[in-house]
Amino acid sequence: MVLLTGRTLLAGIVAMAASATVLVAAPASAATTSTGVRCTIVGTPGGDVLRGTSRRDVICGRGGSDIIYGKGGNDLIDAGSGGDHVYASYGADRVIAGAGEDWVHGGGGPDSLNGGTGQDNIWGEDGADVISGGDHFDVISGGPGADRIYGGAAGDNISGGTNGDTISGGTGSDSISGGDGNDVVYGGDGNDRLSGNYGDDQLHGNNHLDTVSGGPGQDRLWGESGVDTLNGGDGNDKLSGGSGVDEVHGNAGTNTCYYDIYDYLYGCFRDRSAPVVVGASLSPTAIDSDSGDTKVRVRVHVKDDLRVSQVQGWVSGLADDNPAQLYTNFMPMVSGGVRDGWWQGYVTVPRWTPGGKLSLEAIATDTSGRTTDKFDVASIQVTSTNPDTAPPVVKLKSLSATSVDVRTGAKTIKAVLSVTDRIGVTKMNGLRSLTVCFGRTMDGDFICGAEPVRTAGTIYSGEWTVSLTVPKGTPTGVYDLQITADDRILVSEDYYGPHLYQEWVDTYPSSVQPAQELSNATFKVTGS
Repeated sequence: MVLLTGRTLLAGIVAMAASATVLVAAPASAATTSTGVRCTIVGTPGGDVLRGTSRRDVICGRGGSDIIYGKGGNDLIDAGSGGDHVYASYGADRVIAGAGEDWVHGGGGPDSLNGGTGQDNIWGEDGADVISGGDHFDVISGGPGADRIYGGAAGDNISGGTNGDTISGGTGSDSISGGDGNDVVYGGDGNDRLSGNYGDDQLHGNNHLDTVSGGPGQDRLWGESGVDTLNGGDGNDKLSGGSGVDEVHGNAGTNTCYYDIYDYLYGCFRDRSAPVVVGASLSPTAIDSDSGDTKVRVRVHVKDDLRVSQVQGWVSGLADDNPAQLYTNFMPMVSGGVRDGWWQGYVTVPRWTPGGKLSLEAIATDTSGRTTDKFDVASIQVTSTNPDTAPPVVKLKSLSATSVDVRTGAKTIKAVLSVTDRIGVTKMNGLRSLTVCFGRTMDGDFICGAEPVRTAGTIYSGEWTVSLTVPKGTPTGVYDLQITADDRILVSEDYYGPHLYQEWVDTYPSSVQPAQELSNATFKVTGS
């Protein structure tokens, strides 16, 4: 490839233009199309100068070394084969450069630029552009705007420009610079050189021998597989060499490095141990559950040599044969810092919860994924003269269909359930309280429905609806429902259609009760 710069490039373009055919908007041949769209401006197989209008144009170069100006409008420019110069100008333009060594300028607006085969030079310029280099070595510059850039095959030279860009080098040994903004960069296959420059960047070396540099900002760097060199640059960075013998440099700032025994680390804080649960408290420490629901505050003190990422609490009476189990959500930190702080959440002890000691298990995880479980770090004493230890009672009120034909497409069956329980059935901390599935045998595959929705009544006595999708081609046969219901202290029961229930009775005669059989929880499928 010969690169033309300065006066040499200008002289070449002038000479090309002087010998070219100049075409403007004119009726196009009915037989000339691009991507199924009729061309409004059509070139010749030779070198042409094609100019668009202020409206939307479909410009087709057809062949030769063309110079194409889109002007205004949301244009489609198909340069065709040959070494072309394309200036898309303003508007949301689509450019297909085709074969040959092309020079493509997106101009203003969010453009879609495809270099095609050949060694291309592509500038996105203003706007959030989507740029694909295609085959061979390409030079791509996104320019201002949040661009998405794909280098494609062969080693590419890519610069994102300003704003937060997403860049994928593809195959080949690429050189990629994110530029200003918070960029996300994937090197892909090949020995890549990645640079985030300014901004809080995420850089992935992917495969082979990569050099990954974050630059100023709080960056995340992954070498991934291969022998990699990582440089965090200025700022508080997180670096992971991945598999292979890597060299990891945190550089300036407080840097966190994730490593294996084969890596060389410089300027890094290392995670050497799991979090330590120092202490915890529950408040109040004693309740009478007969008086109603009680909200209990859970506080946990955690230290870590690097950084605590999440803390959760589990309040349970299982150690004292009490069935109650209560979970907090992931708790926010309320004081201190991520290396030494207090985390706080809440659980609700429902009315009629059985009496006894409920103990807190604290579960803490750091940013390296190390986890600590500490049991019985605090407790609460519950009293009740009228406890409820019974599981929820489920009845199937109706099925919208008792047979479906899925030979040509999926079908949906709606199930309506009645659910009663003194403690109540409702979604707790993101956990389903009801799960409805269907299958033919206990050791076969089950398909579960969407999350049931309470459509009437209360959490103590309510009507719930669930949609079950029977996929296209499901094997022909008789299918039964299996329903699992949990109340607010996670006392659970399973219910079965008649055939699944009988299978359980035959296999485990003492583990199921007659109340668990739902005789109407069955339907037929005609399928494959």
